[in-house]
Amino acid sequence: MLVSVKQAGSLSACAEVLAEATRRLVEARTPEDVNAVVEATAPVLNGADELALLEILTDAATLALSNVALRTQLDTTQDVTEANRRLEEEIEEHWQFAAEVFRQSVTDELTGLYNRRGFFKRAEQELVQLRDHKRTGMVLFLDLDGLKELNDTQGHDAGDALLVEAADLLRRLFREQDVLARIGGDEFAVFVPGWADVDQVVARLRGAPGRVRLSIGAAVFDPAEPRGLYELLGLADTAMYDDKRARKEG
Repeated sequence: MLVSVKQAGSLSACAEVLAEATRRLVEARTPEDVNAVVEATAPVLNGADELALLEILTDAATLALSNVALRTQLDTTQDVTEANRRLEEEIEEHWQFAAEVFRQSVTDELTGLYNRRGFFKRAEQELVQLRDHKRTGMVLFLDLDGLKELNDTQGHDAGDALLVEAADLLRRLFREQDVLARIGGDEFAVFVPGWADVDQVVARLRGAPGRVRLSIGAAVFDPAEPRGLYELLGLADTAMYDDKRARKEG
């Protein structure tokens, strides 16, 4: 069964959809077969976010139609097999390109974490799971202290190195299922499903060795009073500025 990319939200889900479409296009015997694949697959890659994938599907369908026309001119099984092999290779190249375009669109190039777009796509899906299963979670808004001063005094290469260190710290402290993102110049966000112990998280971040220092804000998701992701992030952002101000005054 085809799964919506917006619902699945991962490259693995994209690969499943595209692999099934590839198999059916390679096996197509008539233009009607090709059209059936396109009509079944296009709605799955719905929305502007998947426009590149829809374009790749169109290109692949064009190749498949060419292959259907070629079948009528071929006389031997060997020729048909070779034509199928070439078609499958060409379509696979298109899918690989589409997957890479999708990956880059949701990834922060410097740190390798999700970017803002990737964070909202993935965290929204996790939030749906929390609502459905009535589980708690939390959103963290983190600001990397001292980045502007470091850029001004030592240059942007030094600032970039500090950003990478901060990303590495988050990878070490959080779990694989947590959603880690750099959403702005010196701003990071973390979505933590199934865990709402803010004090423990703050203690771990504060106690981590190294030169990374963070201003930290958190907002807890309560399934009894569910809030949306934008609201949670806004509350965490406000809490982060309160933390930054209190640490400066203290």
